[in-house]
Amino acid sequence: MHKHHGALRLLIILVCLVLGGLAVYLVLVYGLTRAAHTPSMSTTTPAYFPIASSTRGTSTPAASTFTPASTTVPSGEQGMKVITNADNGHIITLTKNERFVLQLGNSLKWNIAFIPPLISRVSNSTTAGGVEGIYEADALGTTTMRATGAPMCDPHQACPEFLAETTVTFVIQ
Repeated sequence: MHKHHGALRLLIILVCLVLGGLAVYLVLVYGLTRAAHTPSMSTTTPAYFPIASSTRGTSTPAASTFTPASTTVPSGEQGMKVITNADNGHIITLTKNERFVLQLGNSLKWNIAFIPPLISRVSNSTTAGGVEGIYEADALGTTTMRATGAPMCDPHQACPEFLAETTVTFVIQ
């Protein structure tokens, strides 16, 4: 009976080592690390998200002013606020009928929802270069945008299973 306990312990140790090695591999290959939790934000922006901004509106708490060279705003849309992953957990103030660019990056496939639906996507707006489109504040009030990003994977390759979320509150005055 003691021989079986020893074999079982060895099996458990081997399984733990394999799972631990797999976790380290995933972190190194896919960069699935989490940013440190900031007490003033309801959620954190994962470190692997592309963060870009070119025009900032009123934002609470203060947003990063980092502007990478790759940031592009659709032509004809200069001067609009650009909402990015850096705005996660922030409150943005808009005026009724004000438009903004939503630019979350092109490394994930994004599903965008506004609850309640006080903001809508402008039809035929640009969706290239990590820009999800141009949006317009349709009515007065407060709405929350929930953008959920999933990896875009080749159907014949292994795909990391995670969802990233960016949440921004808009106050439309």
